[in-house]
Amino acid sequence: MNSEEYGGGGGNSTKLKACRRCEYNGKLNEDGICGNCKEEVTSKREVCTTCKHWVENNGVECTKCKYWLHKECEGLTEAGLKVAKTREVWFCKICSYKWMNDEQENAKLREELRAVKSKNTEISEKMVALEEKWSRNKDKEDPEEEERDTGTKGMCGSEPTRGERKDMDSIREEVKELRADNYSLKKTIENLEKKWDKRDEEIVRKVTERMMENLEEEREREKKRNNIIMFNVPESRKTEISEITYEDRERCEEIFQGKLGVKDAKIQRIFRIGRITTGKVRPVIMEMNEVGIKWELVKRSKKLKNNDDQVTQKIIIAPDLTKREREENDRLREELRHKRQNGGQWIIRKGKVVRMHEVVGEQE
Repeated sequence: MNSEEYGGGGGNSTKLKACRRCEYNGKLNEDGICGNCKEEVTSKREVCTTCKHWVENNGVECTKCKYWLHKECEGLTEAGLKVAKTREVWFCKICSYKWMNDEQENAKLREELRAVKSKNTEISEKMVALEEKWSRNKDKEDPEEEERDTGTKGMCGSEPTRGERKDMDSIREEVKELRADNYSLKKTIENLEKKWDKRDEEIVRKVTERMMENLEEEREREKKRNNIIMFNVPESRKTEISEITYEDRERCEEIFQGKLGVKDAKIQRIFRIGRITTGKVRPVIMEMNEVGIKWELVKRSKKLKNNDDQVTQKIIIAPDLTKREREENDRLREELRHKRQNGGQWIIRKGKVVRMHEVVGEQE
């Protein structure tokens, strides 16, 4: 559904943009969708993993990780995008890199196994040729040994010469060595095949673990969908849990509605995390009544710094993130700190660390 503008009669009427995915008319994000739809497309993996924005028509889905990615974020041309959409299998850059590493390792194992099997075949053929030669000359061995084995005296009744005996001894030794080499090669093949099977099991295990991690991450994000976390909210001096919870709720809703002006903000559930420690204020986690209100509170929370009340100035409101999201934020902040140390003006934007002038250029 494309964005449309609605307005009443008259030149001073207020214009509202309609969400491209639902009937909501009001505050939209830069993708032209409301907060509810933003959460929905995120849970369905329709948000590009590179720029963290919704993918509409100019993207393609990765067959392996099932995420959608923008054409520009993957460095695809229009022709490349059309080809990717028509393919039954298409991997994004990250999955392609992992797949290539696995394929390279598998190719090395296949080549090693092929070489060992080829050597084994060569030795087996040589053993057969030597055993045939041994069989042809067996009748010329020592007469007493010949009589014990066959009861005959030798080929045409003649005894083998010294040179023939030496040749046969050499064949015996060579066959013995070849049998030892062949046994060793068979063991090597067995070990390589076991290594191959183990690697297949490891790949399956890793893929399964990754799938379970992604599933758990989606569940955790859904669980925290409407949650915010507040820091430095003064703790109650009451002793009863019900009284403490009631006081926390009253204080936070007063901040939302009175200080930030979000009149529709209602707390569905509220609790503090961590142990009670003297001199420290525990963070408060709240589940709000709507996801749109959650993001409105986070957006307006900057106003608290300009409040006359010093206690209110210290309060921070942030979305309640999953472990993976927190790790990604820590990584971005570390990258930002490192780049700022090396010079230049850098900020975090759309899940990436970019130069300030690039953001200004986009806005212009």
